Amino acid sequence: MTISHILVTNILPTGTAFGVRESDHREGVFIPARITTSADFKVGQRIRALLVPNQSHRDLTPWVVLRLADDTEQSKIAPPMDPLSAAIMSELKMNGSATIDELTNSLGQEESTVKSLLGALLMEQHVTSYIVFELTDPLFLGTQNGGAA
Repeated sequence: MTISHILVTNILPTGTAFGVRESDHREGVFIPARITTSADFKVGQRIRALLVPNQSHRDLTPWVVLRLADDTEQSKIAPPMDPLSAAIMSELKMNGSATIDELTNSLGQEESTVKSLLGALLMEQHVTSYIVFELTDPLFLGTQNGGAA
């Protein structure tokens, strides 16, 4: 048995999850559904857990979470947000919503970069919607590429 920091990498619809040890080993960890559902895990979340060797599928995931470490509830740390993503979130909080063009212009970034980061923010549930649309009305020129809220 060992206590280790785990990065949650995948959560299945059944609640079963997988992660990797945040050590030099980067070994796979199986997280039973009873653990994930009791703590409302999210992909990208870092946790501390008591691990035991996996007796069933050691070749695929060498470790199994037996239980969360006592301080895991207090240390539910979201993955650090990169500065550009943080700037996008700041713009969205300030304005309530923004188009891709508005974000691209205010941040001085390429459209593809902004779209990629918005997609990641949506997956991490920092952004509630990412709507892509095309407007042909001349009144909306400059807002043809979609937006986020």
